[in-house]
Amino acid sequence: MSVPRTAADPFSQTPPLDPARIFAPIDFSHQHAVMAAVSGGGDSLALLFLLKEHLCGISDAPELIAVTIDHGLRPDSADEAEAVARLCRSHGISHRILRWEGQKPQAGIPAAAREARYRLLVEAAREARASFLFTGHTLDDQIETFAMRKARGGARGLAGMAGATLLDMRVWLLRPLLNTRRNDLRAFLAERQIEWFEDPTNENMAFERPRVRNRIADVKPPAVLEEIAERAAVRRAQGSAVAAFFSAGRDKVQMEPGGVARIDAGWLAEAGHDVAALALGVVVACIGGRSFLPAEAERARLVSHLAGEGGGPARLGLGGCIVQRGAKRHSIWREARGLPQLLLASGQSAVWDGRYRIVNTMPGGKSVRIARPSPAEFDAFCVDRGIGREMFYRPAALTGPALCLDGEMVDIPALTGGCFLPDGLAVMRHLALFDNVLPGHDLALANATAQLFGRTIYPESPMLPN
Repeated sequence: MSVPRTAADPFSQTPPLDPARIFAPIDFSHQHAVMAAVSGGGDSLALLFLLKEHLCGISDAPELIAVTIDHGLRPDSADEAEAVARLCRSHGISHRILRWEGQKPQAGIPAAAREARYRLLVEAAREARASFLFTGHTLDDQIETFAMRKARGGARGLAGMAGATLLDMRVWLLRPLLNTRRNDLRAFLAERQIEWFEDPTNENMAFERPRVRNRIADVKPPAVLEEIAERAAVRRAQGSAVAAFFSAGRDKVQMEPGGVARIDAGWLAEAGHDVAALALGVVVACIGGRSFLPAEAERARLVSHLAGEGGGPARLGLGGCIVQRGAKRHSIWREARGLPQLLLASGQSAVWDGRYRIVNTMPGGKSVRIARPSPAEFDAFCVDRGIGREMFYRPAALTGPALCLDGEMVDIPALTGGCFLPDGLAVMRHLALFDNVLPGHDLALANATAQLFGRTIYPESPMLPN
C-alpha cells in the first residue's frame, strides 16, 4: 500500500527551490494550456506546485492542467488518483484522471506501462490544445537511468534523458527538474504541508530501477553528471555531423522514387567510421520502418560491408532492408518480406509498415485496402498511368504501399508522390525512428533526415539543452 508522507519527515537543509530559475529556459508564450503528469508521488507533486507558482508570476499565463494515469496495477491506484484530484481541486488546479484499460502484460510491465502512460498523456494534451507536457524526472532519475543504460551497453543511451523530447511530432515532453535532487523536492512539499504517496513498487526489487537505485546509493553525482554531459555533447555533435552528411547535395545522398536510398560511395568512405555508421543506421531504420537504430555492431557491419572489407556478396540483408554495395553508388531499399495488409475504414488513420501514415476521410464510409502490389498489378498500373521504367527502381517500388478502392489500384504513393490519390485520402512518409519519440539530443539529425525523405522538419524545442 502507498503511504502518505507529510512534513513530519526530516530533510537536510538546502536552499529553497526557485521556480523562476527552474523554468527560465522555457518559453511559455503563445501557449493555450500546459499539462503536468502527476502520479501523487513527491517528484510529480513538487513539479506541479513549482509550475503553479511560476505560472502565477507571469503575465498571460497558459492554463495549468494536471493529469493522473491510473495504471490499474495496484489495488490502491484508483484511490490515489482520486486523492490527487481532491488536492488539485483544493488548490484551484484543473485535473483529469486517465485509466489504462484492457488486459495488462505478464512481463515487461514497466515498459508497457510507460508506453501506455505516454500515449494517454499525448492524447489528453492534444484534446486540451497543450503542446507542453511536464514530468517530474529528477537528477536522481537521470543517474539511475544512466546506470541502467550503461549496464545494458550502447554509447548513445549514455547521453541520458533529454530535457525536451518530442512525442508524436506535436507534444513536447519537458523535464525541468533534471538538475534537482529528489530530497529537495520533498523538502519543498514538506514546507507547504503537502502530502504525497510513496509508491511501493519503488521498493520492489523485482523491477530494474529499484535494484539499480539500491546498488548506486553511494555514487557521487558530480562525476556521473559530468559523463552524462560529455556523452550528450558527443551525441549532439555526431547528429550534427550526420545532418551535414545528409545535406551535402542530391548527388551525394538522395531518396529516389519508389523508396530507394542512393549514397555516393566515395562520399561515404570520406565521412569517417562514426558518421558513416550512424548515417547508415538512420537510413536503414527509416527505410525498414523501425523505431530503433540497428545495434552498434550491426552499424559497424554496414560500414564494413559497403567498404568491401572481407569480400563476400555485394548484397546484405539487415533491419528489414537490402543494402547493395556499388562501385560508385550504394543502394538501400525495403526488402519484400513481412509487408502487412491493412483495411482502413473511413474516419481512421494508421501507420503502414512503420513507413507511411495514411489518413482516410473519404465520404460515404469507403474503406481503402493497403498492401504491397503484385508484380502484375504494378506493371498494369505503370502502363495505365504512363510511368516509364526508367523513372523508378522496381525492387524498391514493389514494396508498396499500393492503395486500392473497390478492388482497383488507385495509387502507389512511393512511386508517384500521391498524385493519383482521390479526395479524402492522404499519405505521408512516416519516420518511426523519430516520429513517435524524438529526444532533443537528436533534433538536428531528425530534421536533416526528414528533409532527405521529403518531409517537413520538426518543431523547434522550447527548452535550452540541459
